Amino acid sequence: MDERGGICAAFLHLLRTEDTSLEAELARIDDTLNALHDDAAQNRETMLVLRRSLVALKDESLPFSTRSMDRATAKKTLSQRLVGHIKLARSMERQISFFERTRMSLVSSQLAEEMATNIAALRARTAGLRHVDLDRLHADMEEIEDVNADARAANDAVADTMRLSARNDDALDDEQLLAEFLAEEEKEEAPLRVDPPRELQRAAPRAVDSPRRERVPLLE
Repeated sequence: MDERGGICAAFLHLLRTEDTSLEAELARIDDTLNALHDDAAQNRETMLVLRRSLVALKDESLPFSTRSMDRATAKKTLSQRLVGHIKLARSMERQISFFERTRMSLVSSQLAEEMATNIAALRARTAGLRHVDLDRLHADMEEIEDVNADARAANDAVADTMRLSARNDDALDDEQLLAEFLAEEEKEEAPLRVDPPRELQRAAPRAVDSPRRERVPLLE
C-alpha cells in the first residue's frame, strides 16, 4: 500500500469506529498524532547516527577496515540507508500535517454547523418580534454567514496548498534529499570557532604521544 493509500485507510478507520462523536474522533486523532511524533523522533535519532557515520566515512584521515566491504561500498550503503530514513521522515511529516489539518477541519466544520444552526434558530425567533430592526438584524446575520463561508473556503485552500507542497517534495531525487539533509544538519551543528590568542598558542606544550585516531563508526 502506498503512502497516500495508507493515510486514507487510517483516516477511514478512525471514522468507522463505533463512537462517532466529535470528542471521540478528536481523541483518536490525538492518539495517532502522539504515535506519529514518537516514531518521527526515533527515526530522527537513527538519521543522526547514520549521518555521523557517513561524515566519518568521508574523512579519509580516519582509518577504515572491514572484511565485508571497502570504504566506497560502505559510503554507498550508508547513503542509501540514510535516504530511506529521510524519505520516511518526510512521509511521517506529511501524515502528521494531514492529521493535524483533519483535526482542525473537524473542529472548524463542527463550529460552522453549530453557527449555521444557531443563526437559523435566531431568525425563527426574531421573525415575529416587534420594535426590532429586522432588516439590520438579518444583515448582521448574513454577514456572519459570509464570514463562516469564507472560513470554510480558506480551510479548503490551505488543504490544497499542503497537497501541492507534498507533491513538490516527491519531485526531489535521492541525491537532492541527501544533500539537503546533510547541508541542513551541518548548518545547525557548526560550532563557533574561537582561536586562542597567539601567546597561548606559542606557550601550549606539544603532545608527546599522538592522540588515538577515531575509527569510523558503522551500523551493523
